[in-house]
Parts: sequence; structure tokens; C-alpha cells
Amino acid sequence: MKPPLISGLDPAALFDMAATGDEAGMADWEPPSIEEAAALFPQWQVKRLLGRGGMGAVYLFHQPDLDRDVAVKLLPIEACRDEYQVERFRREARTLAKLRHPGIVALHESGITPAGHFFFVMEYVDGAPLGDLINSGKVDVSVAIGVTTQVCEALAYAHGIGVVHRDIKPSNILIDSHGRAKVADFGLARIDHAPAAGALDLSRTGAFMGTPAYAAPEQVRDAARVDHRADIYALGVLLYEMLTGDLPRGVFQPPSRKSGSDARLDDVVRRAMQERPEDRYQGAAELKQDIEPARKGVPVAAWLVPAVLVVALGGGWLWHRAQPPEVPSQTTTPIVSNPEPAPAPVIPVQEEMKPAVKEQEASPPVPPPVAAKEEFPAPQPEPAAPPSAAPVVQVWSMEPLPPALQPPDELTRQPWKDAVLLATGGAVLHPDGSVSCWNEASPGKRIIAQVKARAVVACGNAVVSLGDDAGLHLLAADGSATRIGEGFQSVFPSSKDGVVAVINSDGDGVLVKTDGTPPEVISKGGAMVQFSITADGTVWGVDGEGTLSRRSDGAWVPDPAVSQVAGLASGDELLILDSTGKLMLAKGDLPSGLATVKSIQASRGHYLATDVNGKCVLWGPSVIDSPQRFHLPEGTTHLRISPHGLMAAW
Repeated sequence: MKPPLISGLDPAALFDMAATGDEAGMADWEPPSIEEAAALFPQWQVKRLLGRGGMGAVYLFHQPDLDRDVAVKLLPIEACRDEYQVERFRREARTLAKLRHPGIVALHESGITPAGHFFFVMEYVDGAPLGDLINSGKVDVSVAIGVTTQVCEALAYAHGIGVVHRDIKPSNILIDSHGRAKVADFGLARIDHAPAAGALDLSRTGAFMGTPAYAAPEQVRDAARVDHRADIYALGVLLYEMLTGDLPRGVFQPPSRKSGSDARLDDVVRRAMQERPEDRYQGAAELKQDIEPARKGVPVAAWLVPAVLVVALGGGWLWHRAQPPEVPSQTTTPIVSNPEPAPAPVIPVQEEMKPAVKEQEASPPVPPPVAAKEEFPAPQPEPAAPPSAAPVVQVWSMEPLPPALQPPDELTRQPWKDAVLLATGGAVLHPDGSVSCWNEASPGKRIIAQVKARAVVACGNAVVSLGDDAGLHLLAADGSATRIGEGFQSVFPSSKDGVVAVINSDGDGVLVKTDGTPPEVISKGGAMVQFSITADGTVWGVDGEGTLSRRSDGAWVPDPAVSQVAGLASGDELLILDSTGKLMLAKGDLPSGLATVKSIQASRGHYLATDVNGKCVLWGPSVIDSPQRFHLPEGTTHLRISPHGLMAAW
């Protein structure tokens, strides 16, 4: 039996490959130099080559007579001898000439140079392709909604005059310096009417044209027979990618579980990406209408693409800038209203909850813990926020969870200083030192803990608090507090039930047991400055030089290969962050896709890292479809995760 036709080929590579084979043959062509381009258009001033691809090169020119910058696209001279390539190039120009909309890159003119190059002149858009913004983590929910709304307006206009784009993707959407989205590259566009006599049929029956990751199922089967609903499918993929930073492949999680976005957007994505065209939105205006309710209550993003950003050109696609033509019947929704860029989110590492060293008048020895409940005056609860108040904390999960594990709605409208998310509930430390708890046994109920605190940490599936009086307390699910020690200046999270590491007023490292047994001194006089305990009970420490050590048989075993440690996070394994932003595991492999890491989190079976751009990667043995990638909500400064993957951001 003969081997299958695709035997030995990598399916992933095939999936990621652009299937427009006509460009492959021109991949090695050399575009004209700047001097040669200047000679082709002596009446204009060439500035630079913007980019090049298989189907052309794009140059930035200045037209002195009109005092404007334009982008000029040249067809390779080799392709100018190919009737098919020439007709395809001309068709792109003819298509653009029909489209006069502020959300679509405008055509100024087209022609042939004396040297035989086919060319057309387009507006030059000073900005960045959406793909660059997605990769940099600068697309939050409000921006995603704004971009989608504007692209819907542009597509509704194009579809209305019979033009199907067939290649909607991030690199073909440009965000200009004013935050406006423009649709570019109509090189694969299809006109929904019979071609003129003698015109070439550029969409060959049974052929694929487009980009696989964004192509509708019917487009993969036969690009010649698709209609405008293929663009609707691609727009659903685009919206999902903007909301999550990832592509929706296979059985994918709804956007709200990956990014905490409005759950109403889940339905928009789901409907736009239906396999059968008749089950999708039947028009771009219909999709826009459904996305508008999610726009209400979402603050407009305050970001701005630098005007000096050089736009990369891929596969012969281009973006340019000029004043958009007047189209009185169309409106464009601005994505931004504030010209000032938003500050980059500061995501502290898990140990940011560690309080500063508090000077003590005396240095009392550590007394044996008192394993009995004490009566504390219950702190007065903060005034309840009105029911209509917007949440100040976003809570979501990558997987379905019982509602009882979610913090009560009342708590999400209160300010949080810190929080601990457990397998059975959680606890919130408020700025005034009060602590609120919730648990699955009392769903939706906020419980005021009988303690004042300056820090709260996990101790396995329990919460330990450290008060201003240097006392350590174990918090019960009903809010009662058991004093388990005193004379401490800092406390560290532990993934092991029943034991937590602290530093006392002498700078000694101490293990405190929650069952009332005497504490154990494990380091003296500031020898260790950080501790972490993994689920198997292994105690890890970091000294003042940033060297990591593991405690074994009562002694510290240093790991000289791990230095400059800036943070530790414990789950089943130890997650390590050094001062340069490098991420390490005590054992096991790390996922790819992160820039310099800013913060780390860990819980049983879940590990979470956030880079300086706000992009997150969640992985681990308990994570569905590990690793999962998403972006943080704009302005996030704190992020917490539970053993079930529940996340809270504020």
C-alpha cells in the first residue's frame, strides 16, 4: 500500500504555514534599493523601505506638491511578467478603489513605472499592526471591544458593496497613532458578483487562500465559494486572541475563564466561530450590536501607540497614514479618548505581602505557642458597598468551579490589600487591617474574622495572619482565631498543612506548627531572609546574598547554581524568580512565551508567571490544556491563585 500523501509532514508546521503558495515563488526576490526606488518616482521624495514580502515591497514617500506622506507598493519586476500575478495586483487596487471608509486603508492612485513595475499609492498609516500590540500585552478588554467594533463597521461597509476580505488577522489590522483601527491588505479579497469578461478567476475552485489560524472551515475547503460570513468567523478568532493573547485551537476555554473578561463576550466569540456559516452572525453589524452591551461599564483604555513606531511588513502587507476620506453615512468608534499612556502594571511577586521589619524595643525569646482560642473584639465591618457599585476585584477561573468557592459579590466591591485563595474558600486582608473570610460551607456569605492583621498567608489549606502586635494566628472557617505564637516580624506562605515559616524579632528563622507543638529555630540571626515550604514539607531558604538552600536533616544544603533569588513561590514544586527576571523550577520544565518575568504565583498543581508586559502563563499538572496563556486586566497590581485555578486580580 502506498504511504499517505502527507506522510512525514509535521501537522503543526502545516497549520502555521501560510497557504497562499503564489507568494512562495517570490520569497527570494530583491526589492529595489532606496536609490532605485527614488529613480522610479523622481517627482517624490523617498524616505525608507517600510517592508517587503512575496507579493511586493512598500516604500514611504513624501509628495511635496500635496505635502503628505504616502506608501507606495511595487510588484516585483519578475511578477510583472506573470499575467496571474499582475491581475491579482490590479484587482487589489480595483478593490481598494471601491472602498472609501475611514476604517479601511485608502487608495490614492495606481499605474506602471517606466521600468515596468506595477504600483499603487496608498495612505500611510503611522501606527502599529494589531499583532504587535497583542504580542506586547497592550490589548485589554476595552481595547478589544473598541477594535472589534471598528472592524465591524469597516467590514459591514465592505460587505455592503460586495467585497469579502478573506484574510482578517492581527497583521492586517492597523492601530494608528490616534487609536483608530484600519483594515488593510485586500490582496485576497473576493468580489461578490460575476467578473468582467476576460478577467481571470483568481479564486481557483478547491484552492485554499488565507491564513489557516483565522480561516473559516468552508474557506479551508474552498476559498472560491465563501461569502462575507468567512470574515465573521475570522473576526471571532481575532476577538478571542485579543481577549486572551492566545488562539482558539481545538476545544478552547471561553475568554472569560482565561482573562476575566465579561462573560457576554464568550457568547459573541462562540456564535461568530460556529462551524456552519448559517449558525454564525449573518452580518458584521449584528456582531457589533451584540458586543456593545459588554462595552458599557468597561473603562476606555488609556494607551497610545507611539507615532514613531516602525511598522513591520509581513507577506507583502502594508499599513499607511493619511487623513481618512469623509464618509458621512459611517461612524467610527474611537478606541481611546485619553492621549496619555497608561502606566505599565506593577505585579509584585508573591512575597510582596511580606511586611517590613518592625523595630522592637526589646527582643523577647520565642515563647511556647498557646494552642487555645482567645476572645478578640470583633472588628467592625466596613460599610457595605451599594449593590450597584462596580467590582474593584475581578475573579475568574480557567475551569468550571462551584459558586461557593467564589468570593461573595460584596467582597469584590471592597478594597483588598492582600488575599489568600484556598481549595475551600479564602480570606481577604483589607487596608484597615480587618480580615474577611468565605468558605464553601457558607456560600455567598462574608465572614468577619476576629483578628486585626498586617499580613495573611496560606498554610496548606488554612490561613495564618500576622498582626501589628507581632502575634501569629490560625484563622478558622467561621472567622475565629487561635493564637499560635508571638514576637514575629514576618511570615511566609507554605503549601504544607500545619506548618509555616516565620522570622522573629531576633532575625531567626522559625518553623511554627499549628497543632501547638513548640516552634523550631531553623536559622540564626538573619542567616536566611526568605523561606518557602513545598507541599512535601521541604523547607527552602534564601540568604542575604540571594543563594537558595534546602533544609535536609537539620542542615542547610546550598545550591550555588541558583543565585540572585528575588522571590519564591511554593506548590507541589518550588518556583524561583531571580533579580534579572529569569524563571526557574527546582525540577521540571518551564513553558515558553514569557519575556522578563515580573511576578510568580504557585498553588497545588498550578503555577503562574507574569511578564513585564502583563502577559501570563498558567501551567501545571492540574491545569486543563496546560499551558494556558492570557493577559492581565489593565491596571492590575495584585494577582492571586487558588489550588483550583480560581484567580483574583485588582
